[in-house]
Amino acid sequence: MDEPPASWFEQGVALFEQARYSEAVAAFDKAIAFNENTKEAWFNRGLSHAQMGNYPLALRSFDKTLQLDPSHENAKKARGMVLGLMGTTEEAYAVQQEAAKAAAAPVARPPASPPPQMFRPRKREKPRSPVLAALFSFFFPGWGQWYDGNRWNGLHLFAAMLVLGVADLTTSILLNHNFLVLLTFLVLGLGVWVFGMYDAYATAGRINRGEVPFDRKSRLFWLPVVAVALVIVAAVVVALLTMVVMSMIGSSALHGAGGVSPGGSSFSAPGFTSQGIENVKVVAATVQKSGDTSIVVTYQGGQDADKLDQLVVMVTDSAGKVQTKILGQASGMTPLDVGSTASLTGAYSGKNHVMAIGKFSDGSVQTILDTYL
Repeated sequence: MDEPPASWFEQGVALFEQARYSEAVAAFDKAIAFNENTKEAWFNRGLSHAQMGNYPLALRSFDKTLQLDPSHENAKKARGMVLGLMGTTEEAYAVQQEAAKAAAAPVARPPASPPPQMFRPRKREKPRSPVLAALFSFFFPGWGQWYDGNRWNGLHLFAAMLVLGVADLTTSILLNHNFLVLLTFLVLGLGVWVFGMYDAYATAGRINRGEVPFDRKSRLFWLPVVAVALVIVAAVVVALLTMVVMSMIGSSALHGAGGVSPGGSSFSAPGFTSQGIENVKVVAATVQKSGDTSIVVTYQGGQDADKLDQLVVMVTDSAGKVQTKILGQASGMTPLDVGSTASLTGAYSGKNHVMAIGKFSDGSVQTILDTYL
């Protein structure tokens, strides 16, 4: 056998289309000799015999086709047509076959003129791509086998990779990530991975040559697709939840810190009750830096000076250290004297954040100074 069976089958189809029926039969016989379970070779062999008027031989080929595939509709139709051309019924043919077997001799039939071509020869489908099968196994162990319709082979490869991964992780933890252990499992996993790709590629080729049957890809073929889709959905959900949580944390932190802004947000400080600001008060404070060790904040008064009871001065130096001084009393009875000063001493060589927050007699709180020195 110097040519592959797929080549003999294709030669038989080509010869049939050229009406060279006896040569087509010889080509199909070679394909059948390599693999007698090739149903399409039997079917096309029967068509070739039928075209030559060899009805008994045609019927035997169709019978073999139906034995391999009872649902082969074309074989059923062709068989019925040949019986009609022979002028016999199914029952009569069955009786004749039994008699022929008993006599150990073929049923003799007079030759007949060939009928018009009944069917076009059915070419073998090539439903599997070896490259695609190997590519599937490259991305997911067992995926290529499921593409080829081999459910259990795919499950075995997937389970092998899973067991190796778990064993690698467990052993590495127990042996404190021993290099030899990691290398051993890496080689084993690589071997299973490469074998999976080769097996998927080779099986797809055998399917296309008619050496192994193929009905359809396994339903497990969609498992990696569903897994990837779930991972994408989970990643999107986690990202959205993270954004929502971070937004809530940021908002909570802002309110928890009291939210200081010259526009009138509330501020919480020791001894203060934050009640919000209904009306912005007109008062002012100035700040002056003396060298790198002293900062002085001076209350300058203003239109609502008679309502300011207390002033809290906070200085945060470049190292993050905070100093606080409070001027006045929170009694709500005596306004803070205009010109009052708060002197703070520290290491103020870098950039320092200075704030002055006032509490007024109506219970409102307002930032009246917020600057950097």
